[in-house]
Amino acid sequence: MVQRDGDLRLRMLERLTSDRIGEVLAENAELTCRLITDDMSSYRRPGTAFRGGHEFVTHSRGEYVRPGTDVHSNTIEGVAGSTSRTYLNEFEFRWNTRS
Repeated sequence: MVQRDGDLRLRMLERLTSDRIGEVLAENAELTCRLITDDMSSYRRPGTAFRGGHEFVTHSRGEYVRPGTDVHSNTIEGVAGSTSRTYLNEFEFRWNTRS
């Protein structure tokens, strides 16, 4: 999870279920805020707890930013891309300097 212009919170979940997602969101975000996600169905039920509403972009229809709004998931997707690149760069370095 990432707050726009705010902090990032990463959690490893053994099972990705709607209930577990709801628990982690409630532990890390104020329920007065607005939740913005992609259209993964596991976010639907936890999203109802947020008094600021739950909005999502529908990637399956090619929607990545809702036109005329601030509704997008680019912030967290950027985190995921950076994490992957960082991990791969570190692994490459460790492999190449192993001896």
